[in-house]
Amino acid sequence: MNHPGTTGTDEDVVRFETQNGGDLKFQASDLSAANPAWKMYTPGGEEIIFGTNNTNALRINTSQRILIGTDTSRTVGQNVGKVQIEDTGQTSVSLVRNSADAEGPLISLASTRGTAVGDSTIVQNGDRIGRITFGGGGMMNF
Repeated sequence: MNHPGTTGTDEDVVRFETQNGGDLKFQASDLSAANPAWKMYTPGGEEIIFGTNNTNALRINTSQRILIGTDTSRTVGQNVGKVQIEDTGQTSVSLVRNSADAEGPLISLASTRGTAVGDSTIVQNGDRIGRITFGGGGMMNF
């Protein structure tokens, strides 16, 4: 691996290989650029798992879904979310804003008719631009 200031070539890769041929790579981008970055990825389609105490805590699966507390994604309300959290105890998400002003935390839902990430094509009359759904156990597709 090269030293800081290098150009992010294959020489800047730390690779861990598995017995069955899979690998995990850590790669430096151009560290002399304005916004250098480190990449961690599996080029062969393997999942990335983080854990503590010999227990899986967070998984990024091959569909690029983030799973916390579960190994498999599930359909809820006819959708398979990109972020899923499951637990047998308290399952919650906390947003806390600490600031010396009158603002509070924010949840934003947005929709566009664009077909690529970053597009901002105008929506049409009658389009759903956001939903919050609730489902109970025993319902079809939860």
